[in-house]
Formats: sequence, structure tokens, C-alpha cells
Amino acid sequence: MSPATRMFSIALLAAACGGDTDKGTDSACIEGAAQDSVQVTVTDSLSAPLPDAVVTWNNGGEEQPCDAIGTQHLCGRDIVGTVSVTGTAEGYTPKTITVDVESDGCHAITVREALRLDAE
Repeated sequence: MSPATRMFSIALLAAACGGDTDKGTDSACIEGAAQDSVQVTVTDSLSAPLPDAVVTWNNGGEEQPCDAIGTQHLCGRDIVGTVSVTGTAEGYTPKTITVDVESDGCHAITVREALRLDAE
């Protein structure tokens, strides 16, 4: 990475922490990467993962897709506050949960949830 690119990256990370001047000097904030707000595993009633599940999230706005990585769904990046997560899968009744995501002062503290869907 060139020195110019490195400086640009540090500036972007510092700006992402925004607002509070203490955050701009916090090395964990500057050096840390954004955190997932909610990490969800979607299962059936026997706790078996549903690999074809689709998960979305919102925090009062438009539904956003979660990123599926294996059987995990990563929802939101550094979104704090009330987050609704909805899981769907063919042959199952959709389910929505609401979680409260807190901040460590710079990044979201990831909430881990299991979303159990019932067969239709």
C-alpha cells in the first residue's frame, strides 16, 4: 500500500467515527474495521441451519439484504439502535425479530441471534 493510500485509508476511518473528537484520537476507532450490527443463523424447529434462507434488516427505513456467509447472515455495518431482522425460506413461515444494538463508542457491538422458522 502506498503512503498516500495508507493516509487516505486512515482519514476515511477517522471520518467514519465522526462527531466526537475523542473518537478521532482513539486508536481502536481509527484502526478498527466497521462491525456487523447483527449476526443471524436461520434454523428450522430442530435447530438445523436453513442454507437457502434469505435475511433482511432495517432500522426504520427500507429493507436491506444481509450478507450470507455460510450459514451466517451479517446484517448492517455499525448500525446502532433498534434493528429489525426478518428471515424467510421456502416452505417456512417468515419471522421477524427486533434487537437493540449498542455501541462501544466507535463501532456497533455485534448481537448474535438464532432465528428459528416454523414449517408452513
